[in-house]
Amino acid sequence: MTTVVSSIDPRSAKALEIVGAAATWQTGRTKDGRAFYSVPSQSAANAYHMVDASDCSCADRQRRGTVCKHMRAIAALEALSAPQRAVAAPPVEQAPGTRVCALKGCGQRVRPESIYSSCDECAYLYGGER
Repeated sequence: MTTVVSSIDPRSAKALEIVGAAATWQTGRTKDGRAFYSVPSQSAANAYHMVDASDCSCADRQRRGTVCKHMRAIAALEALSAPQRAVAAPPVEQAPGTRVCALKGCGQRVRPESIYSSCDECAYLYGGER
């Protein structure tokens, strides 16, 4: 799963604040072996959220079901920690049934099984049809 950290999104700005305190995070593993971080809450004293790249225990994630600021913080930390390497962008697949994103003319392809008219990234960044 790709998580976008954007300078125009309030959750991304908060995520970058959270990353600043990454040295205080605890790490652990779930019963099924997945790694997670215990990230301090910004709004509740002595509260922590269990977070990994695919889920978070915070109320925002549970209520909205979308990527929260804590998940964005994890993505940003992992991106900053990963060794940098040049990777060529793969060609856009022209699979039967794909269509071009309807928002902002980004040119990304919308998955054939999607019922929405925008790609995931534009829907997140611009509040497109989700």
